[in-house]
Amino acid sequence: MKHRLKMTTKKFLAFGLAACMVGGTALSYVLARRDYMNKQMLLSQARLYDSLRLNMSGITTAEYGSTFDVHTLVAEHTGDLKIDGQIDASAIGSYPVKLILSGKESKFGLTNSKTFTASVNVVDTKPAEITLAASKVDIKAGSSYDLFSNITSVIDPIDGSLTASTENGKGNYTVAFDGDISKAGTYTATVTATDKNGNVSTASYTINVTRAYASTGPVDTSGNYQTIYSYLTGTLGLSKGSCLWCIGEHVARIKFNPTAGSSYYGLCQWGGGRYTNLVNYCANNGLDYTTLEGQLAFLNT
Repeated sequence: MKHRLKMTTKKFLAFGLAACMVGGTALSYVLARRDYMNKQMLLSQARLYDSLRLNMSGITTAEYGSTFDVHTLVAEHTGDLKIDGQIDASAIGSYPVKLILSGKESKFGLTNSKTFTASVNVVDTKPAEITLAASKVDIKAGSSYDLFSNITSVIDPIDGSLTASTENGKGNYTVAFDGDISKAGTYTATVTATDKNGNVSTASYTINVTRAYASTGPVDTSGNYQTIYSYLTGTLGLSKGSCLWCIGEHVARIKFNPTAGSSYYGLCQWGGGRYTNLVNYCANNGLDYTTLEGQLAFLNT
């Protein structure tokens, strides 16, 4: 009996040991299998991540006031694209954008995503357009003239009309004048426009100021005849006949008065461009265009 009990115990131990060996192998297999599958899933997910590709279009700016489509930032891509961020083209500045690619692999049904970043600068490159009524304005010396009156419009392509002002500032336009309309001469008026974003545009026009012709009343010209005759025959070298013809044709009619004038002015009754030339010549040579000396010198030009 005792012998038989020992044999039974040995068999039980053998069977138990065999069972443990078999069970241990199965558990190891299960654990190894699970580890293998996890690694395959990670590899599959990594391959999915690497397959998500995006090429930018190279667009980095948007024009102020335009309609901007954020999808134009992307030239091509794989996977599904989602864009997070908006471009407000009604205000200049820099706008960040996130571009998110996502996908799903077929073997395990896993998903993955990849995020790219970009920025778009909204810029204003279009200044206001200035339209003038004329490129040249003629006025009489001493008259009243509004420098803004020659400006037809000042319009920004996005924000519309700018406001006339005596001071520079965003949204305004001003006029600068380099002369004195009380004195004869040729001057320049410059219009400067500044839109709301600081873009500056300019336009200029000419103001031709002519003397307001008027008689100065009685003038002593008793000695002018001889002075004029001597200058014409001496300095200018005219013959006596030519000199007398010139005096009789032009100068005698205004009684040798260099300040005579109604529609025209001076010894030779200059007008228009010739009058302007007389004024400018005398100013440039230190002479007074209202005097006999200044007008005779001008004849030699």
